[in-house]
Amino acid sequence: MQKRLYVCVVLAASIVACTEEAPPVSPAPVVEKPASQPASQAASAPAAPPRPKATTGPRVLKLKGQATVDGAEAYEGMAITDKSVIETKAASQLVFTMFSGSVIAVRENAKVEIANNPDWKKAKKREWTMKMVAGAIWSFLPKGSSYEVATPNAVAGARGTIFYVQATAPDDSYVCDCDGDIELTVAGKKKNMKSKMQHVAHLAKGADKKAKSKPTKDMVGHDKAEIAELVALMDSAK
Repeated sequence: MQKRLYVCVVLAASIVACTEEAPPVSPAPVVEKPASQPASQAASAPAAPPRPKATTGPRVLKLKGQATVDGAEAYEGMAITDKSVIETKAASQLVFTMFSGSVIAVRENAKVEIANNPDWKKAKKREWTMKMVAGAIWSFLPKGSSYEVATPNAVAGARGTIFYVQATAPDDSYVCDCDGDIELTVAGKKKNMKSKMQHVAHLAKGADKKAKSKPTKDMVGHDKAEIAELVALMDSAK
């Protein structure tokens, strides 16, 4: 009898234990990711080395917008060689000097190839040639300069003057003698142009020996307001 009673008690206890709810399982602790460091605290990249700047000799004097010298990004103070190629982007202008007192401004969307002729006196050439493939150039030169700007169908040579040359098309050039003397050569024919701040201009149209030039009173692509700004740079062009 006691044995049966003991079995019943054990069974009853087992039933109660099975019907009780299991204790809740505690959730795993949440591990928060560390907040990212602000940019000021992050490891900084090594600073780029300073770009070399020339204070004398052939160099970029002033830059507005974007341009390249020999394929590299241009900047003020960048040295230029006697064989450099300068290209400007839209809405840009690069002003440089090649010899003491000279100021050359390359306008937007232009390409200029510089050439120096070391034997220019024996060869009866100009010492400096700016070959303009496209665009426009202002040239401000001290007296005695041996210099010329060549377009596909015209060559404007000077020995100290202010003049503007623009190639609007491969067979269409505009030359303005803003002040001083210019020798204009078109299809082998030479014309002397003289001006005392009067803006004497010629248009050259046609290719090679068929090209012809004629005078024009229009001021194409430039104005008098630019002259004072560029003349002021001549003192620093040493």
